[in-house]
Amino acid sequence: MRQPLSAYLVSISACNGAGERQLAGRGPSLVCLGRFSAPELTMFVAGLWEVSTASAPQIMDGLYKGLTEGKSPAASLRNAKLALLHSKGPHQRPFYWAPFQLYSGS
Repeated sequence: MRQPLSAYLVSISACNGAGERQLAGRGPSLVCLGRFSAPELTMFVAGLWEVSTASAPQIMDGLYKGLTEGKSPAASLRNAKLALLHSKGPHQRPFYWAPFQLYSGS
């Protein structure tokens, strides 16, 4: 927690990674990012609620695959979510792909 972080994008694939407290008119509190001291940090992906241990790795794999292909974080996350949405079986339900949101500092 004391290690300085220099990053363009941070992903937190844990339950309630964006925090559980609500700030009036601001949505979820970003309690988890208070631990990072990164003025260069402009974006992060975090879960709004409980995330599935079955689908979180699929979302993260899709996110980073898109990034390595040169796509933006927003497009990469969108494509990862769409892959689950259009899959066969239970992972197409929103519980599995909807908690992950992209937050931007700009």
